[in-house]
Amino acid sequence: MDIDIKQIGIFGLSFSRGFDQTWFNLWRKADGYSMDLHQDVESDDDDDDEVIDTVKKISFEQGEQMLAAIMEQGHAAEWKPNYNNEPEAVDSDLTFTLDIDDLDEKDLLFSSGNGKLPPMEWMNGMLAAIRTGEPTFATCFEQLK
Repeated sequence: MDIDIKQIGIFGLSFSRGFDQTWFNLWRKADGYSMDLHQDVESDDDDDDEVIDTVKKISFEQGEQMLAAIMEQGHAAEWKPNYNNEPEAVDSDLTFTLDIDDLDEKDLLFSSGNGKLPPMEWMNGMLAAIRTGEPTFATCFEQLK
C-alpha cells in the first residue's frame, strides 16, 4: 500500500508486556508535528519506577522527514495485520500495535500482533527512524534496544 506522508494525521507505534507499556505518536497539528512519548515499565529493582510522558513540537519538515524514514526504513506500509503464523516473524513476549491514520483520523493502515514481531530488519529500521526524534523510545524493552 502506498501512503502519502502528507496525508498522515497520526502515526503511532506501541509495545506492551503485561502492565508494562511504551508508545510513540507523531501527530500532524496546525503548526507542525507533536511527538508524544509515554513509558511505564517496571524495573527489576525495588526503586519507584518513573513514568515518562513527554510532548515535543517539531516542524512540518522534521515530521515529514521522520515519516519518510519510518515508511522507507521500517517498511511500515508492508507490515501484515498479524505475524503469529508468518515464517519471517520474530518470537517475542511483546504485543505491538502500529496505527497510521489519515488527516481525518480514518485508518489507512492498522497492524497489530501478539507474541511475534515483524522481521527485525524492519523493526530496527522503524525504531531507528523514530529515535532520530525520541532516542529512548522502546529501549525499556531488552529485545528492542
